Amino acid sequence: MDKLGYLQHFDYSKLPNVKKNLIPALRHPAADPNRAFTIPWQSGMTGLIVRSDLAPGVDSINDLYNPKYKGKVSLLTEMRDSVPMTLKAMGIDPERATKDHWLAAVDKISEAADSGQIRKFTGNEYIKDLPKGDTWIALGWSGDAIQLQKDNPNIRFVMPTEGCMLWSTRMEIPVGAPNPQAAQAFINFVYDPKVQADIAEWVTT
Repeated sequence: MDKLGYLQHFDYSKLPNVKKNLIPALRHPAADPNRAFTIPWQSGMTGLIVRSDLAPGVDSINDLYNPKYKGKVSLLTEMRDSVPMTLKAMGIDPERATKDHWLAAVDKISEAADSGQIRKFTGNEYIKDLPKGDTWIALGWSGDAIQLQKDNPNIRFVMPTEGCMLWSTRMEIPVGAPNPQAAQAFINFVYDPKVQADIAEWVTT
């Protein structure tokens, strides 16, 4: 979008809260290394959401591929989540993975789907499947797990031994926006820690 000229670039003199409070891990993404035209809105982790009463001791991405849980696991429809997490399970750093590595991970996922190991691929529909017990282990997002475990303490988010993925949604200002000054003021506003605490509390209720 930026290369096509669709996005305005930020004036960081108007964004002191962003400069101060954006966490280091999100400061230099490959697609926008200087955060010239994107700023994170919310962030979380991709990991395992587990029914600990039905699948106790799960702590690895490889548990998704364990025949013990055949037909009781789900992966995400988002390739950018499911493939890198599978690469981690294969002992490959996603940031250093080659095309052949990626294709091997896709093959691993395909074989698991064909064999019935993977029950389904989902967005966050697992929020219905986990409470019902149809799914025991889901590749999923941390925010959903927090909400689910409020109603069922047996549902919990597990950071696998191979590590999670850090993700973020982002804010941009399109070219032609009627009031970019107000947009930047809003972005700066939500990076006030007290304001962000209120947002985080609302998201998890």
